[in-house]
Amino acid sequence: ARDEEEEGVETIKTKAGVNARRLSKLLGPKLYGDPSEMPFVSVKEMMQNAFDAIKPMQEKGQLQKGKIAIGVDKASRIISVTDNGTGMSPETLSTTFLTIAGTKKEGERDSGGLGIAKMQFLFNNEGIRVVTMRDGVASELISSGSQLEESMDNPDISPDIRVYRGDSIPAYVKSKLPEGHGTYVEVAVPESYKDPSTGEDKPIPIEDYYSDYTVLEKSPLFGDIDVEFNGRTLDIGANFPYDEYTTFANVNFD
Repeated sequence: ARDEEEEGVETIKTKAGVNARRLSKLLGPKLYGDPSEMPFVSVKEMMQNAFDAIKPMQEKGQLQKGKIAIGVDKASRIISVTDNGTGMSPETLSTTFLTIAGTKKEGERDSGGLGIAKMQFLFNNEGIRVVTMRDGVASELISSGSQLEESMDNPDISPDIRVYRGDSIPAYVKSKLPEGHGTYVEVAVPESYKDPSTGEDKPIPIEDYYSDYTVLEKSPLFGDIDVEFNGRTLDIGANFPYDEYTTFANVNFD
């Protein structure tokens, strides 16, 4: 390094970066299938978030029974996942939840990898709504995939987060999170996507039976967590019938 700069010469810092939007479009289809797989990618991503929010509370003895409820409405094309885990502070919702790749979860545990699935989930759905509560503070984020994607390049258009405390917490928040902690996430799945190779509009199917979602069908252990799908308690997690099987696979989000 030079002790002094020569006249007319300056030194500036480099700034490495990544074009997340382009990365998502290039790698997303290769790793997770084309956009027609969006409902399944979304369920897996939301389930991972719910699982990561519940396990630390169980490990610390702060939660007797973890609960995850999945809802799929084919008519409205809305998929939702509710958990009774730690919930997020406004700061966590505004930063970590929207951060791509290598985020830290409770207990200093790394989660995920490149974050491509998260980019698919955040950017390619038509709408996203998050309602979360932690330590008596509720937060709500409402946005669209296109807004979140464009805000990666232009922070000025980043979505706002509403924060509620005490008596200002709306009744609908309390009804979604009756235990006073946890997170509700819903996404609106688009009806179609444009095939980049042909320019044609292709449909995005959405299914409302649990066995269509691999993370539920192929990962029966799912910790000591009650898992519901459209109001039906599934035989996985806390309700898995161990005595009926000699081999089984645990949930794996890697």
